[in-house]
Amino acid sequence: MNQEIKTAIWHSMLEAEMNARYWKHLLHRYMKRDTWLKIFLAAMAVGTVAAWGRWEEEMEWLCKLLSSVSAIIAMSLPFLDYQRKIEQMSEVAGNWRNLRIEYQDLWYEVKSHPDSQLLEEGYRKIRRTEASFSGVELKLPDDKALLKKCFDEAQRDTTKMQVPELWPVPPEDGK
Repeated sequence: MNQEIKTAIWHSMLEAEMNARYWKHLLHRYMKRDTWLKIFLAAMAVGTVAAWGRWEEEMEWLCKLLSSVSAIIAMSLPFLDYQRKIEQMSEVAGNWRNLRIEYQDLWYEVKSHPDSQLLEEGYRKIRRTEASFSGVELKLPDDKALLKKCFDEAQRDTTKMQVPELWPVPPEDGK
């Protein structure tokens, strides 16, 4: 079997694992932010109403402060647009999860059916699927430190599946 296709499948599987983890982590981060922002906004609104009733004259500044904070947060929510980002990240995370499974299935095919022609066809099909949704990622936030963490995790966990003879041997004598 062609060593190059094995290596390509392995690296693509590792990349899909990394991206599945990355987008899942990022999705959860943005979901938490959105939830906490809404809770904070609700607390500010309730605090404002409570301040009106209790300290109408003595602490008028508190009512104004809470009202201002509530208004600023409420006005910033559409610009932060967490809901759209969450929906897109959810879709991207699901796509990478599915690709990871497809690459893993293809990797198991390397062991059971070493027909390089069929493997190349399967690999190209998965790569076309990957290319079809990769543009959405460009519009979403990125976190290089999180990506590095996910890469390290994916590399550590997928090496449990690794078969040493499948890694390319470095050329000798600089060839």
